[in-house]
Amino acid sequence: WEEDYRVTPDGLLLGEARVKGSGAGMEIPDDAELRDGAWHYQRQMPPLQPLRVGRTPEAGDYQLCFNQRCHALSEWLGPPKADQPALELWSCAAQAVGSS
Repeated sequence: WEEDYRVTPDGLLLGEARVKGSGAGMEIPDDAELRDGAWHYQRQMPPLQPLRVGRTPEAGDYQLCFNQRCHALSEWLGPPKADQPALELWSCAAQAVGSS
């Protein structure tokens, strides 16, 4: 299951999503299109602030992709833990860093 979000001042805005199979909580929308072995779709939702995701050993880890590279969240947070089953992601304004 993959979802693409864009960072906006109002929150994280869901763009396209892709699902390779259905299951509990992963129903494929009626307007989804099958391409390259995955169902592609877009949902019209307001920006989410925060975006709350489940992160447990049973569910596995997430990847955060930016600048053409993907990184497992465990690179920054350690492995998923049963006693910390969720994570909240917030958008924020990036500050340009330069030399003076």
